[in-house]
Amino acid sequence: ESIDIKSVVQSVVNRGGWCGGNALTIILDTVSADVNQTRFLHSRDSDSSKAPRLVYKFGVGATGCVRANETAQTGLSGDDAEQFNIDVDTIDNDLDIGFDTESGLAQTVGLRFRNLNIPKNTTILDAKIIFTSKGKSEGDANFTIRGINEDNAAVFSNTTNDITDRQTTSAAVSWAPINWSAGGNTFLTSDIKTIVQEIVNRPGWASGNTMGFVIEGECGYYSACNPRVAETADGDVSKSPRIQIAYQTTIETPF
Repeated sequence: ESIDIKSVVQSVVNRGGWCGGNALTIILDTVSADVNQTRFLHSRDSDSSKAPRLVYKFGVGATGCVRANETAQTGLSGDDAEQFNIDVDTIDNDLDIGFDTESGLAQTVGLRFRNLNIPKNTTILDAKIIFTSKGKSEGDANFTIRGINEDNAAVFSNTTNDITDRQTTSAAVSWAPINWSAGGNTFLTSDIKTIVQEIVNRPGWASGNTMGFVIEGECGYYSACNPRVAETADGDVSKSPRIQIAYQTTIETPF
C-alpha cells in the first residue's frame, strides 16, 4: 500500500467540474535517482488481477453528482412492433423502419425498453437507440423519433392503430441514417436526449419504469421510401434494438 493520499484525491473531487464516474489520474514521480529505491509492480497488461487499485472511503452524509450509463434491449414480441395502415404486427424477424417493401406502404415502428433504472428528473447527457442491420438497406432516408408520453409504456399489441394512437412527447428528433451497407453491423440514431428528458421529468416517472418510442418515415402513404431494416427480438434477441442513456444525478452517500 502507498501512504494515505486522501489530500490528493480531495483536491481533485473538490473541483467544480468533478462528478462521480469521472476518471481520476494519479502521477507517481521519483524523488531520488538511486536505483536501489526502484519498485517493480504489475501493470494491467502484465496481470490485470494484480494491477494497481485505488481504495477509498468517503464521509457520512456527503452528497455529490454521479454520472452513469443505463442500457436496455427489446426482449419481448411486444417490445418492437410495426404498423402499416391500421394493422400492427408484433411478431416479425425484422423491423422495417419507415417503409415496408412487401406491402408497399409507409410503416411506423414502436419500441419499448423495460426496467430503465434512471432516477426521476435526472439530467440526461446523451441517449441513442442502437440497431443491428439485417442485410443491406441503403438510399436517402429521413425519420422522426418521438417518445411515448406515458410514465410506464405499455406493451404493444395487435390492437388496431396501437402504435399511432399512442400519445407522444412534444420533443421530436430527426434522424437521417447513413447507408446500411451490410448485415450484422450496428448503427446509432441521432441523440434523443431531449425526448428521454421529457419522459423522466414526468410526474409519474420512476426508476425501473419502461420507456417507449415511435419512429416514422417522411414518405407519403403509398410513396416508396428507403427503409432501414433491423434485427428484432423475435429474429435474434441478442441483436435486437437497444437504448443507451448517459445521465447525471445527485446522490447521498449510503454510509
